[in-house]
Amino acid sequence: MVRIELSEAPSRESLEAGLRGLKDLRSASLLMIIAFILLTLALGILVFTVLASFSAFFPSTVSPGMGMEPDTHMPRPEEIFETLPPLILSMLVLSVVLVITSLVVVAIAVFGKLLPGASKLSMYRPGFSTSATLIKVGFLGGLILFIIGLATLFIGIGVFLAIVAIILFLIGTIGLAILSLKLGSEFNELTFTIAGVLFIVSLILYILPRTSVVASILTVVAWILLYVGLGPAIEELGKKLQQALGQSAQLI
Repeated sequence: MVRIELSEAPSRESLEAGLRGLKDLRSASLLMIIAFILLTLALGILVFTVLASFSAFFPSTVSPGMGMEPDTHMPRPEEIFETLPPLILSMLVLSVVLVITSLVVVAIAVFGKLLPGASKLSMYRPGFSTSATLIKVGFLGGLILFIIGLATLFIGIGVFLAIVAIILFLIGTIGLAILSLKLGSEFNELTFTIAGVLFIVSLILYILPRTSVVASILTVVAWILLYVGLGPAIEELGKKLQQALGQSAQLI
């Protein structure tokens, strides 16, 4: 009877892999939230910069009724940067730095945490292998094709490769949604299920016109729910691992 129970229960190695996978996934969720905050700050600073330097980008207009001719001179690009105050230029540079930083954080989250985490979860439960494969093929394959597409953009095939890369990114998002739904059924956690539904809804909204802003908001909400739900899941799996280690010690 004892041997049957031990064979049906997850092994210590699979529990350890699952626990590491959950922790990687939670780190990925946190990094994605940070990236969204950085990108939001960058866009806010950029909007403020554009509004503050509006007069430098466009010619000044004067009402003809005042007896003055409107200035129709269009400033050259070098004139624009010469007339911008140092503070405006600094904020413009800051917004660019924030955008680049957010992209780097996203890359670390996806390729440094999400992909390894999904692979480790497939070692814990074979049911996670489908979502792990979709995430790997979608995001990793999409990134490779996107880079190649940008490098060959002027040849003609680059546009086709970029379109295929976008499709692969969508497949990766589907894998992420399936992973969230699977986590919901595995740990009986409603936040995972809601996150998976939000990923699917945001994916549809990204495809539809003029709904990208709403889709982005739903995506970050899904990452927040994923981060929140992973806390109890890590605690639960950690307890199972401790029990497995205790049983192993008793057998020894």
